[in-house]
Amino acid sequence: METYQIVVEEHKGKMSCLSSPEQGTEFQIEIPIKVIEEKTF
Repeated sequence: METYQIVVEEHKGKMSCLSSPEQGTEFQIEIPIKVIEEKTF
Protein backbone atom coordinates (compact mmCIF):
# COMPACT_ATOMS: atom_id res chain seq x y z
CA MET A 1 0.00 0.00 0.00
CA GLU A 2 1.36 3.42 -0.92
CA THR A 3 1.82 6.25 1.56
CA TYR A 4 -0.88 8.29 -0.23
CA GLN A 5 -3.41 5.50 0.16
CA ILE A 6 -2.62 5.09 3.85
CA VAL A 7 -2.89 8.81 4.64
CA VAL A 8 -5.79 9.79 2.37
CA GLU A 9 -7.93 6.68 2.01
CA GLU A 10 -7.33 4.83 5.29
CA HIS A 11 -7.02 7.83 7.64
CA LYS A 12 -9.10 10.41 5.69
CA GLY A 13 -6.14 12.79 5.80
CA LYS A 14 -4.45 15.13 3.33
CA MET A 15 -1.04 15.17 1.65
CA SER A 16 0.61 18.04 -0.16
CA CYS A 17 4.02 18.83 -1.56
CA LEU A 18 5.54 22.31 -1.84
CA SER A 19 8.69 22.61 -3.94
CA SER A 20 10.76 25.62 -4.93
CA PRO A 21 13.93 25.58 -7.05
CA GLU A 22 17.04 26.01 -4.89
CA GLN A 23 14.80 26.19 -1.78
CA GLY A 24 13.96 22.53 -1.28
CA THR A 25 10.82 20.49 -0.92
CA GLU A 26 8.33 20.36 1.92
CA PHE A 27 5.86 17.52 2.38
CA GLN A 28 2.81 18.17 4.52
CA ILE A 29 0.75 15.34 5.96
CA GLU A 30 -2.45 15.99 7.89
CA ILE A 31 -4.18 13.16 9.73
CA PRO A 32 -7.34 13.91 11.70
CA ILE A 33 -7.50 12.73 15.28
CA LYS A 34 -10.50 11.31 17.04
CA VAL A 35 -11.09 12.50 20.56
CA ILE A 36 -12.69 9.88 22.75
CA GLU A 37 -14.75 11.29 25.56
CA GLU A 38 -14.25 9.68 28.94
CA LYS A 39 -17.35 8.37 30.65
CA THR A 40 -17.94 9.58 34.16
CA PHE A 41 -19.89 7.38 36.50
